[in-house]
Amino acid sequence: MAEYRDRWIGGQPIFLLSVTWGGYIYRFATKPIVLVSNGLSYNFDGHLDDPQYVQKSRVLGADFEALSVPFALFFDGINIADEYKKGNVLDNAVCELSYVIDGETGYDERVILAKGRASQPIFGYPERSTSYVEFALESDTFVITRTLLDGVNKTHIIDQNLLGFTDLGWSSLDDRNFGKTLPIVFGRLQAVDNVDVYPIPMYYLGILLTGTLYYNFSVACHTLMSTTIDIKDGNGNTATADIKDAKDLYQEYIDAGYLQKINERSTTYAEVDSADVSNPLDDTQLEYWGKIDKGIKSPFDDDVLEGGGDVCMWALTTSNANIDYAAWYNLRQYLNQYKFAGVIQDEQITGLAWLQEHILPYLPIEIILSKDGLAPKLNMMALGVDVPVADVIEAGAVFYRLGAMTPMSEPSDIINEITVRFAWDGSRQSYISSARVRATIPEYSASFGFLGTPIATTASQYAVISQQIYGQKTATFELDYVYDRRTAFKIALDMIRFKSMPIYVAQYAASAEFGFLQLGDVIELTDLEIAIDRQKAQIIAKQWNVTHWIFDLKIKHNHIANVKQL
Repeated sequence: MAEYRDRWIGGQPIFLLSVTWGGYIYRFATKPIVLVSNGLSYNFDGHLDDPQYVQKSRVLGADFEALSVPFALFFDGINIADEYKKGNVLDNAVCELSYVIDGETGYDERVILAKGRASQPIFGYPERSTSYVEFALESDTFVITRTLLDGVNKTHIIDQNLLGFTDLGWSSLDDRNFGKTLPIVFGRLQAVDNVDVYPIPMYYLGILLTGTLYYNFSVACHTLMSTTIDIKDGNGNTATADIKDAKDLYQEYIDAGYLQKINERSTTYAEVDSADVSNPLDDTQLEYWGKIDKGIKSPFDDDVLEGGGDVCMWALTTSNANIDYAAWYNLRQYLNQYKFAGVIQDEQITGLAWLQEHILPYLPIEIILSKDGLAPKLNMMALGVDVPVADVIEAGAVFYRLGAMTPMSEPSDIINEITVRFAWDGSRQSYISSARVRATIPEYSASFGFLGTPIATTASQYAVISQQIYGQKTATFELDYVYDRRTAFKIALDMIRFKSMPIYVAQYAASAEFGFLQLGDVIELTDLEIAIDRQKAQIIAKQWNVTHWIFDLKIKHNHIANVKQL
């Protein structure tokens, strides 16, 4: 909406609030106004105070679950208590907060700030009108109603109900592993650096009584794209087995209507020839691990789930979070260059929490809460992609700095040499491979990884400049969900690029016409008083302060990245 800025200059916003309650839409505004669209008129009554609207990115410690905007309203002619007596409660009423610039009349030109639902209404004050109520608009774009494992399959705990019943050739369902969690398995889990990795824990379930004796082991709480699995036991024996769908054990009974289906989606197990691996009945402590070529299928195409963009969308939607699909699909191809894989067994973790812990720290994005759902915003220094610029701004009378530039990072946060360890192998309880980024590439490797393999090393110009200023600042990270060397190096190079120089924040006051700028937007800023000339800056906080907007801008001081446009 930057095209509106010129004609909005000097105007003041009129904030609008729509509340859909009891079959009616109530409209409030900070000033009475009538907006039109396609021949329809929308009347907003002037009973709204300026909202306490503040939005911050996670860089500043934002809490998605705490994001809300408080309101105090008079619903003319409505007795709130009487409505509650009738069962017409305000709780969960759909709300929209937006604004237009005074003088505009187009309903479709409003800028939507937040969508959500009314939460925790307070009414019945003795000194107030019966039409008075207080509540908070809480965004319903952040909705987490289930854990990641529950979202994939509620049947993910090994117990007597795991397979529905056990009389189709099974002697019994062994109870030694009751209570263990069947994992989610995603991505490609095969050899790394010519070393086989076995990250999938496999639990003994029982014996299959056929002409050949088979041991049955669990694989995952869902179907897999791979049809076979390679197995390794604690004694070093290896085998290849077919992957079976547990539902097939009793599908004919389900089809006949004799059994109620227990599994929401099928669990999978493997039939292993008893001649190929150690007898699990001889040693109850012996561990078994597996590896496969392809885990769970991506819901966004016909291939395995592994691309960073797809993994993020899958994790969020599996936990029932609302996402901004358009924003994710705009970045999907770029983010899918990062390949992830691994095993998820945490019963309590949600999709967002898992992403925040294991995936987002290693992607060049931040997730923000937009009006349409959880959305990705590119780091302004992301490599290999054209980060869009929302506006070109020169500091002056209508966009001016409020104070000094202050560092967001501590000296201890600087990193200019990094080692990432990746390809976790459950059977060895160690990472198989490493990748390193430093200022120079040595003529020979003085460091060796698993089985004596030299640690792969590359150089970065960011590391060179940073070490000249700050000296050598090293760090090591462990990537639990990376098995792809190219991805490991991309992550390491990104981290050097983002962390080798200090980050500053500056706060700017802006007149109303800049309200179209959103959290996470990148602008091209000129502020010659602090030697900033057409330099990228990213919005990490936005709030309304009675007469103007206040923006917190993240500014990276790095002469490699801050190339001036001649």
